[in-house]
Amino acid sequence: NRSDLPVKRKVPRKAKQPRMLQIKEKFGTIRVYLSHTDPMIDSFVYLAEVMSSITCEQCGAPAETHYDGGWAVTICHSCKAKREEERNEK
Repeated sequence: NRSDLPVKRKVPRKAKQPRMLQIKEKFGTIRVYLSHTDPMIDSFVYLAEVMSSITCEQCGAPAETHYDGGWAVTICHSCKAKREEERNEK
């Protein structure tokens, strides 16, 4: 099975290297902005953005996006319950 081998690509010597311009959270998911990308890099960034919409930002468990006080947060049911419990204790 060759799927576990690293991907090798020939990169022209004078090719511009990708550069991270900005990374932020927006509407409960990650947003990544790069310069000098290619289709392969774009597909990895897209995958990360999609995965962030279904992964708890607190613990990494499967999650959903919820709206909390005007903010969109992607958290699992357990972390949401803990957050609500802590808020009620204050």
